[in-house]
Amino acid sequence: MIDERKGELFELLSSFVKINTENFRDSGNEEELARKIHKMCEECGILTFYQKCCDLIDVWFGNKEHDNVTLDMEKFVISGGTYGTLSNKLAVERTVSDNSMNYLLKRIFMKKSDLQIIYPQLKQYSALCPYYTVKRWAGLLNKSKQRRIFWELKTNSCITEKEISYASDLMAQLGLDF
Repeated sequence: MIDERKGELFELLSSFVKINTENFRDSGNEEELARKIHKMCEECGILTFYQKCCDLIDVWFGNKEHDNVTLDMEKFVISGGTYGTLSNKLAVERTVSDNSMNYLLKRIFMKKSDLQIIYPQLKQYSALCPYYTVKRWAGLLNKSKQRRIFWELKTNSCITEKEISYASDLMAQLGLDF
């Protein structure tokens, strides 16, 4: 289900860009755009997340006051760096995994849908899944990738239950706990 939502979220974001650039730029039809965005978010199951993002935008660029959720979101965004932090990423992923060992197994033996993100050819030729799994494992022999993997494992082992609980609560408040 999470993998389907990732795809839906990607499609939704692509649609936002397409709608904004092709159909609504300088058209003065902001109400129609807002209606379509609301409908798409509702269909993808991320309406709560969208509304909370709008609340955060209103706090930052409008006159709205912070609430607990916008404060948590702001902390998460600001502490995330340009591409996010590894500890934030792992804390969110660990909200889905039971423990660090399950997380490690999921990283070693990726689902087909996750492999399809790395290797889009698998969508058309699903029988090649074992080949691409082995290819991915062979790529791990690269020294720079090994350093990154060891850093990820070290960071994963240092994540506390408090960090996992914080990430889990934030995802639930944003409606992203699927």
